[in-house]
Amino acid sequence: MGFGNKAFIFSLDMIMAIIIVMSILIVSTFYITKASDETVSKLQTIRIGSDVLAVLDYKGVLDTLSVEDIEVELNRILPINHHIRIKVSCNARDPIIVETTDIFPKERFIGTGKRVFVTNTGRSCIADFTIWLK
Repeated sequence: MGFGNKAFIFSLDMIMAIIIVMSILIVSTFYITKASDETVSKLQTIRIGSDVLAVLDYKGVLDTLSVEDIEVELNRILPINHHIRIKVSCNARDPIIVETTDIFPKERFIGTGKRVFVTNTGRSCIADFTIWLK
C-alpha cells in the first residue's frame, strides 16, 4: 500500500513531462516551418530577377544599352506579379535606369542582385536589379 501514492505522483510527473516535451516540439516545428517558407519565397524572387537579367544578357538586349529595347523585352519576360528596376552602369558613362514602377514597397521584401557583362564593343558593364512582388 505504500507504493500507491508514490506511483500516482510518479505517473502525474511523467504525464506533465510528456505534455511539456510535446508542446516544445510542436512550437519549434511550427517556427522552423514558417521560417523556411519565407526564405524560399524570398530566394525565388531573387532568382527571378537574376533569370531576367540572364535572358536580357543572352539575347543581347543589355548590349544595346537602350532603355526602350530593355523595356520592350522586360514586358515580354517579366512575370506579371513582379516589379523590377534595372540600373546599367558602364565604365564612366552615366547609368541607364529602367523601371517598371517608381514606387518601392515599404513593408515587403525587396530582392537585389547584379550581373557583370561585356558589350559587343568590349566595354565592361554592371547591371544591378531590384525586384519585388506587386
